[in-house]
Amino acid sequence: MTRIWTIVTVLVLAAIPAAAQAGWAATEWDMTPAQVEAAMPQTKPLKHGEALSMGQAKSVGSYPFGGQSVRAVYYYDDRGLSLVTLTVPFKACGAALEQLQRDHGQPLKISDQVLFRLAIWHDEPMQTRICAMISPEAKICALNFERLSTYREHDLAPAARP
Repeated sequence: MTRIWTIVTVLVLAAIPAAAQAGWAATEWDMTPAQVEAAMPQTKPLKHGEALSMGQAKSVGSYPFGGQSVRAVYYYDDRGLSLVTLTVPFKACGAALEQLQRDHGQPLKISDQVLFRLAIWHDEPMQTRICAMISPEAKICALNFERLSTYREHDLAPAARP
């Protein structure tokens, strides 16, 4: 009888899906460039990538999003992968935003900046912050996928009042 329960337990545990790893697509936050490039087949090293406050661009590739291939740039800080940016052709921006809403619901926050409108979502299971930056005047549509831990408190804090 014990043997049967052991077999049943093993079968049940095997049928339960493993918990998703925190990250974006096939990557996990804090991966090295080599690990990201192995996980994302269309990605290669970038020799002279730009540096932002959230890291240095060290990998670039393409990623299928919204039925087309878009440019993906991977940024790394001292812990590893910290940011992935997707550059979406402006004509496809509306469809990209609709896809984000289907996948993640209504944005947590929408704010109008000087040059951009920002829409922000939190994907708690993946520990990922999604920030869409849209500028109709400049015809820019960029999607940033970032470690949620970096921005959670800022995004959830009440807006400062004058």
